[in-house]
Amino acid sequence: MTDLLRPDGQPITDEMTPKAHDDVASAVIFDCTSQDFQEKVLEASKDKLILVQLHAAWCGPCKQLSPLVQEAVQKIGDPVQLARIDIDANPEIASAFRVQSVPVVFAIFQGQPVDAFQGVIPASEIKSFIEKQLEKFSLKPADNQSEMMLEQAEAALNAHKIDEARQLYNAILDQDEANADALAGLAQCVYAEAGREQALTFIEALSDKVKQSEAIKSLTISWHLEETAADLEPQDKLLQKIEKNNQDWQARFELSLVLFQKGEHEAAVDEIFTILKHKKDWQDDKARRQLLQYFEWLGHDHPLTMQKRRALSSLLFA
Repeated sequence: MTDLLRPDGQPITDEMTPKAHDDVASAVIFDCTSQDFQEKVLEASKDKLILVQLHAAWCGPCKQLSPLVQEAVQKIGDPVQLARIDIDANPEIASAFRVQSVPVVFAIFQGQPVDAFQGVIPASEIKSFIEKQLEKFSLKPADNQSEMMLEQAEAALNAHKIDEARQLYNAILDQDEANADALAGLAQCVYAEAGREQALTFIEALSDKVKQSEAIKSLTISWHLEETAADLEPQDKLLQKIEKNNQDWQARFELSLVLFQKGEHEAAVDEIFTILKHKKDWQDDKARRQLLQYFEWLGHDHPLTMQKRRALSSLLFA
């Protein structure tokens, strides 16, 4: 690692690793009730495996099984989560699952029970049970510790705790020095403390492969949009212009930039489509090029990108 990749110059302390493990536990293991079962289990299981462990305070075998299941889930991490449900406090859920005795663990995927086991089983069998479900539904375990540390670092960055965020990003880079998400995070730390020019200098020193990653490209496009939007008229002024003349394409274009910078991505894209529907070649293809830049910022796999790319093709070749 070069000094440029570590602008703080501070060593990473050993205390960070156990803290990261604690975050993993709280992120993937949680208590659930009848009130939040729909959100935490059924809706969350659309793209991940949720284990539902039904237990009771008076149940001795439950106390034996709980640490084994929790350890297995912590080791695998995303896309597996564990919802713990007390049947005495939530009899409706126990009834819905037709539970006659505890402990019992159900595997839920896409809102449906797909498998289960009852009683205390060895840790190796719990691990096999989870892996079987992951393989069945083509779910791949993530690099759990790195993922959780990235989430923690992003939260620290958003809370303007720059030193904390920097340390976490550097800890990830100790394990994977080409981690583009962590390098993008460090670039944001530089931006927060030293400004855009220093952050761009930081990025220029990265390898070509990292600079071509979606994390870095999205970041530089975001900064460009932020700088561009800062020089534009306020949203209400642009809306007034459009109200007076709904074919004021320049006002629509600028409104799109303002909306995108504010995070209203779909509305921003729709403004560009309005221009393209009436003036496909407006200002030497400026609207289409801006739309492609939005797609690049959002990422190729973003639902809005995939939806609007198809719409763009239909529009341009109609």
